[in-house]
Amino acid sequence: GGAGPRFDQRALVSVLRRIAEATIGIFGDAPYKDYTFIFAGGGGGLEHLNSTTIGFDQDRVRRDPAAFEEVTAHELFHAWNVKRIRPVELGPFDYTAPVRTRNLWLAEGVTDYYTNVILARSGLDSERDFTRKLAASIASHRANPARLTVSPERASWTVWDGPDVNGGEYISYYLQGELLGFLLDLAIRDSTG
Repeated sequence: GGAGPRFDQRALVSVLRRIAEATIGIFGDAPYKDYTFIFAGGGGGLEHLNSTTIGFDQDRVRRDPAAFEEVTAHELFHAWNVKRIRPVELGPFDYTAPVRTRNLWLAEGVTDYYTNVILARSGLDSERDFTRKLAASIASHRANPARLTVSPERASWTVWDGPDVNGGEYISYYLQGELLGFLLDLAIRDSTG
């Protein structure tokens, strides 16, 4: 047989459990019976209906069991926001052409905001970590002049186009959506108590 894992499996499972519990706590219930985290080589993550594939590096997890906490929380949140609640263009897919929607800021960016909420609620990030990340995102947004000319809907719609489509300006719909998610959360909390 091959060599076993080179990391503390229990520590990783503890991180996954904390993320799952915090995420389910946001919605009150899970939309699935079973959910599978598929860790494989490579990078990034990809959500599926009842699972996610996450690029994985055993050496990073050995050094820090929470090394993949952000991508894990992000992809799990997609079990609700993108896989169950989604823009009509995001499924079923037409694989013959680029998928265009004005709502990637909502699908991906708001998910980024809740990634930070999940990590704070799970105790994997401190309140200070949460505010530091939010402050960095606000600073990044304010430093980008494209915020004045490229709306979140436009940034979402033109993701497949070249840099000239928006007059050479670029701003991430992830960033815009993260900050809009924060503002929507504040507005909802304020209006509902």
